[in-house]
Amino acid sequence: MFSRLLLSVLAVVPLSPPTTAQQPDSPDQRFASRSNVFQIDLPANWRQLAPNEVSTLEQGIGPLPIDLARNEPNLFYALGPVDRWREGSFDGCYIYVVEQDNEWVIDEDFADRLTQKWQRKGQLDEIEYQITDTRKAKIGQDEHDAITSIRRSLPGQGGRDQCSIDVYAPTGGRQISLSFTCWNRDFDQQEPLFRQMIDSLTFSRKPRGEPTLGQRLWPPLVAGAVVGLAFLLLYRRSRRVN
Repeated sequence: MFSRLLLSVLAVVPLSPPTTAQQPDSPDQRFASRSNVFQIDLPANWRQLAPNEVSTLEQGIGPLPIDLARNEPNLFYALGPVDRWREGSFDGCYIYVVEQDNEWVIDEDFADRLTQKWQRKGQLDEIEYQITDTRKAKIGQDEHDAITSIRRSLPGQGGRDQCSIDVYAPTGGRQISLSFTCWNRDFDQQEPLFRQMIDSLTFSRKPRGEPTLGQRLWPPLVAGAVVGLAFLLLYRRSRRVN
């Protein structure tokens, strides 16, 4: 009797569909840089760190990684779970963005020059930078030409080791560098998220590339023609006066 009653109740009560827990750091919002040079999918709780928030964070969680402390919104800045950091929970996971005016030329010596660049920077920062796996790559939704590398940062004076996937993307005469960074011990865990975000990247323009011989010669030829025309006009004017 009881079993019949139980079956009749289950027949009229709708069963709720199974729910799946959403990963808190899965990319699900579109971020566009203020310069509109690039876009990327970020987790819902990520946003751009404002300059006036740097000192607040340092007061709440202590010294920040050296790059996070350098913040100029249109030039170099961080993207991450800033509100979580402000609540005192800093997991060391973020993207550091650098926007420059001059597009880099990607040539065969780029890997060596990149390593030398980080060695010089390391001397200034008092951090040992180890650069590996530097390669040309097609990244993002549009298979944009770029350079990628893996960088380990080993700070002195008791700082924590970091690991980054660095992406260097020339675009329309500008250079965008994005460092997908976390604590070194967390890299294997965070790498899938980083790769998802890299795959979502789009850039407003294709790289201009290295100028051809004709492109190098054209500006001085135009300037020479303008100067020559000016001298010709002055010469004709002087003859009329005489």
